Parts: sequence; C-alpha cells; structure tokens
Amino acid sequence: MEPIIGDTFERALGLQLRLTVGPDGFEGRLRKRVSRYTNFQFDALFGFQGQSRQILQFDQWLRDYFTLSTGAQRLVISQQQGPGETLPINFNMELRLDYAIRR
Repeated sequence: MEPIIGDTFERALGLQLRLTVGPDGFEGRLRKRVSRYTNFQFDALFGFQGQSRQILQFDQWLRDYFTLSTGAQRLVISQQQGPGETLPINFNMELRLDYAIRR
C-alpha cells in the first residue's frame, strides 16, 4: 500500500510521504526538496500508549562539504493515568562536515 499512497501523494502535493506501523506506534514522515540546496523534513510518531514525538528539520547546503541544519523537537510523555506531560520544545542548530571516505 505504501507505494500507491506515497506516489499519489507525491504527484498531488510534491511531498514524499512515508507511513509505517511499528511496535511503538504509527509514524509518518514528510520530505520536500525545496531546491538543489535546501531540504525539509517532518517526522511524527504517535504511540500506542499516549506518547508522541514530532521533529521538524531544515537542511541547507552551504559549500562543498558543509551543511547547516536547524530543527525542533516536541515530546509528549504519557503517565500511567491522567493527561500526558508535554516537555519544552528543543531547538537545535548544527554545522555539519559531510566528507565521503574512499578506499
């Protein structure tokens, strides 16, 4: 089913969609290549026991091996009974050096 849903979604909206079901819950991932140098990604996990996680990330290629990445992550942790606890949103920014090692 994934190729049918993913291909239709990509043709209609221009976003890559990946849906999975795992032992933790349902997970969805949206990806968009905005340009040759900019990528966007959003991940969401909705757990079977009330926990959830959302991650938003932008990657910008700067020069030959350098990439600037910024993102935000939001977690909701469930307790045994009662409403879940929402942790503060974590923001991050990193400058990466991606260099291929060849033999």
